[in-house]
Amino acid sequence: MSSKPRGVALIMNNMFDKKKGEKRINSPRDGCEHDEKYMGNLFQQLGFNTFVAKNVAKDRIVAVMEKYRSLITEEMDCFVFVIMSHGQLNEIQMADGNSMNIYADFLPEITRKMAPAFSEKPKLVFFQACQSLEKKKKFESHDGSGQSKNETETSSVDHVRLFFPALPADVARRQSATGSRFIYALTKVFMEQAHEKHIDGLRNEVAKVMKNMELPPGFERQNPKMDILGECDKLYFNPGL
Repeated sequence: MSSKPRGVALIMNNMFDKKKGEKRINSPRDGCEHDEKYMGNLFQQLGFNTFVAKNVAKDRIVAVMEKYRSLITEEMDCFVFVIMSHGQLNEIQMADGNSMNIYADFLPEITRKMAPAFSEKPKLVFFQACQSLEKKKKFESHDGSGQSKNETETSSVDHVRLFFPALPADVARRQSATGSRFIYALTKVFMEQAHEKHIDGLRNEVAKVMKNMELPPGFERQNPKMDILGECDKLYFNPGL
C-alpha cells in the first residue's frame, strides 16, 4: 500500500451495554472497549482514516454503511471492516438481537454498498465473535449468540480476507480487564511487524502469539482462522514492498 490515507477502517462494536430501563438483549460484552481502542489505534498508526459505529441494529447496518461510503475514494488502497459482537457459526448478532449471516448478509453489503469502487482492491474484515456450532444460552459471559440460522450461503465477493478469532465450534474469549485474546495478539503483531511482513505472514504470527499465551489453569487454547475469498495478492501495509 502506498496511498495516503491507506484507506478507511470502520469499527463496529456491539457492546450490549444495557441502559437503565432498556431490555437486555444479550450479556454485556465486558472488555470490548479495550478491543475498540486497540483496533482504532492500530489502523490509525497504519495510516487509515478510522471510524467507530457502536450498537448497530440489523435495520441500521445499511444506513451506517451509507454514512461512511462517501469517505472511501478510488485513490485509496484498502478498506477495513472490524466487527465485534456476539455470534455463532457464520453469524453475527446485531444490537437489536437479530442475526446476520456473514456470507449471505454482511459480505454482499460490504462489497456492493460500502466499497463498490473497491471491486479489484483488497478488503480486510476482522471478526471478534464466537464461531460456535450450537445455539448459546442468553447472557453467557463469552461471545455467544442468542440467535440461530440454519442456512450458510456464499456470496460472489472478491479480493476479501476474513479474519476470525477462533475455529468453527469454538468461542472467542474475552476478559473485562484486558479485552479479547485475538485482538490483543493481532494488534501486538501488526504494530511490531507490519513494516516488514505481508498480511498472510502477519496472520501466522498472530497464531503463534495466541498459541504461546500463558493461560490460567483450565483455560483452553484458541486458534485464529483466516479465509481468502476470490483472488488475493500479497498485501503489505508498508509502501514500496
